[in-house]
Amino acid sequence: MLPHKSLLEGISRQDQESLNGVLGQIGLSGFSKRSVRSLSGGERQRAYLAQAILQDSTLLLLDEPTAHLDISHQYQFLELLKDLVAKGKTILAVFHDLELAAKFSDRLLVLHQGHQVGHGSPENILNDELLANVFNMRANVGKNQNGEHRITYVSSLKP
Repeated sequence: MLPHKSLLEGISRQDQESLNGVLGQIGLSGFSKRSVRSLSGGERQRAYLAQAILQDSTLLLLDEPTAHLDISHQYQFLELLKDLVAKGKTILAVFHDLELAAKFSDRLLVLHQGHQVGHGSPENILNDELLANVFNMRANVGKNQNGEHRITYVSSLKP
């Protein structure tokens, strides 16, 4: 699981401390000795996310990073990503959950059939028309009492 280590290379005390710290942040304390095959789908997803974080690169590319995670772990992990961004990391992630994307992203890029149809802050690009055109869904885009995006899907727009 540790980056920059060959299969036979030993693990230093600092490596173990880094691993334990990240595992603790994502709710997998005590899992460092377990085989990935013994983990549930959500635990496995969090282990892969821990591996990406441990690589300590300046850019993280994540495809559906919250897949297989319950809502509590989704928020916990996305808050961790926000902390990494605040520390100077760049994160590019693919989401299908637009509310999560809006809540945890500074900027969104919306693609439709391989073409960019929206780019900017969630407030500037998420709207009823975009959801109809891109996702073929009738929806109401608004804000909740905390000022966060709220998307209410009404119905599918049948062709």
